[in-house]
Amino acid sequence: GKLNAAGRIHGNLYDFDIAGRAAGEKVVARGNSIEQFRSEYKWLNARTPDAKLVVAVDASGVSAMGFAFDSVVARVTYASPGGHVELAVKQGDQRRYGANGDYELHPDAKQLRLADMRFQFDTAYWTLTHPSTVQWGGPGIRVTDLELRNRSTGRIYADGLLPTDGVADFRIDVDNF
Repeated sequence: GKLNAAGRIHGNLYDFDIAGRAAGEKVVARGNSIEQFRSEYKWLNARTPDAKLVVAVDASGVSAMGFAFDSVVARVTYASPGGHVELAVKQGDQRRYGANGDYELHPDAKQLRLADMRFQFDTAYWTLTHPSTVQWGGPGIRVTDLELRNRSTGRIYADGLLPTDGVADFRIDVDNF
């Protein structure tokens, strides 16, 4: 494969900014591969409590964990304890997946607040009807009011706790799948 990277560092050992770009072709690592990718990154106020990381990646010809994708577009920000993520994946002409939301990563609990999620499988199209939350860590996995609908009367709904210990209090409804 081939990798190219360029960037700038500005500041001192205790507070610096890094900004740059990276690109590659025919990259293979641990059984996964990327035909081509471009990325931009920034790490602002590094090594300070105000540090912020911003990464953007556009990739094509991606093979990951046994799945092949035509393209993957990801945008991620992080400023402790969390940030924002946007993901769009294309698999052939008839399959597209996407989601965006905010996340928090605490030592004892993690949380993803989904603002939007959508899936297209050939002619089937599913979309998130309203924001939803998924939390994990500590007591288990908690899903709050996750609802997907298709263009007709199809509905997938999940809400409740799948505990690491004890009795589950989880509801899942699937209608007209």
